[in-house]
Order: sequence, then structure tokens, then C-alpha cells
Amino acid sequence: IAINPEIIQLLNTAGRCTDVFGPSESDTYDVCINTELAKLMNDKVGCTVPWLMDKSNICEKEEDRKAAFGIYQDNRRNQQSICKNPCSFSNMYFGPPVVGESEPELADRARMVFYFRRSVKVTREFVLYTVLSLVAEVGGYVGLLLGFSVFNIASVFTPV
Repeated sequence: IAINPEIIQLLNTAGRCTDVFGPSESDTYDVCINTELAKLMNDKVGCTVPWLMDKSNICEKEEDRKAAFGIYQDNRRNQQSICKNPCSFSNMYFGPPVVGESEPELADRARMVFYFRRSVKVTREFVLYTVLSLVAEVGGYVGLLLGFSVFNIASVFTPV
């Protein structure tokens, strides 16, 4: 299996993302998602799925387990924006498994081979233009075009 890691770093402009997820600066995105999922499940179903950090109120009834699992599925990737998105995160891309069927005597055994890249792709967001530089550049072009047109008007009135 080929594993390709990628790190994304976004700018925290206009509140699109955050690096602080709770009252404590040490609170992480994972803590926020786990805490908010537990709150949602306890409020709507009265119990939680067993793989959250808080294991004090795990669902015992089948219908409760299904309802809690549905809430988990709907929110596990923050689809409902229960927490702000992080400014830095990573993606892992897994390639297809390499299967060797040329050895029939090993057909009943499993083997995993992981291939890690030597490099990690890092994507950083940055401001290309500030408002001031955009206005300055547009103003420069307008000035250039006006100057050129005034220069051409002078050549029209030149005696022949």
C-alpha cells in the first residue's frame, strides 16, 4: 500500500479556521470533535458510541446504538460544523494494495507492505495581493494608458 502524506496550512482570515478549540489553549480539534459528538449523542439519544473518549454512558439498547451511530456518521468529519475547522491539518492518501497471487501456497495468508514516500507535500495558503497593492497596480496601469493616449493626441496636432 502506497501512503502519500500531505500537510495543509491555511491563513486564519475572516474566521474561516482556528487554532484554538476550547477554553484551554491545549484543547485540540480532536478533543472538540469528541466533546461535541458526546454532547450531541447525549442530548438526542441519551447515550454515546463506545469509541469516544467519554465511556461513562455507552448505549446498551439496539435502537439507541443505531441512533448514536447515525449521529456519529453525520458528524465525524465535521460535516455539520460542530467545531471550527483547523488552520493546519494533514491528509493521508492510500494507494491500492499490491496483491501477489503468483504463489498458491500463500493464498491463505495475509501480508501487508507499506510504501512511504521520502517527501511530504506541504500546501501553504498566503495572501497574493493586499488591497493596497491591488489599488496601486490598477492605478499604475491606468496612469500608463492615460499617459500613452495623451502622447498620441500630441502627435495628431503635429504639423505635416
